[in-house]
Amino acid sequence: LSRRPDAAWLSAYGRGASGPAGDALKVLAGGPSVWFATVPGDGPQGAPAAVGRCVVDGRWAGFAAVETAPERRREGLATAVMAELARTALAEGASAAYLQVEPENTAARAMYARMGFADHHSYHYRRAPRG
Repeated sequence: LSRRPDAAWLSAYGRGASGPAGDALKVLAGGPSVWFATVPGDGPQGAPAAVGRCVVDGRWAGFAAVETAPERRREGLATAVMAELARTALAEGASAAYLQVEPENTAARAMYARMGFADHHSYHYRRAPRG
């Protein structure tokens, strides 16, 4: 666990080939108590096998950016990331949790359902037209 995302964590984060920069990185690292989890990889490039992020704000723990390298899926790494982040959030006084997951990610949604999470609401992003 760390308080800031390092280069390895950012390399595994799926929102950009080189990771977020500038304002996006400020948002990713912003919040009252932010934690980044990394499961080290065993490949020659040193890319993490899995990563995740949790923001603790009072009684709420918000989980997001849980990603597992495609070749390491179905090994329990995302579950381990969630468990470690949850232990940390509990130690900081969190007693409720929410998470973000994309609706088409059926494998992740099944994992989160096994953890007790259920759909509450949805959201979407709007982008300016290109050009």
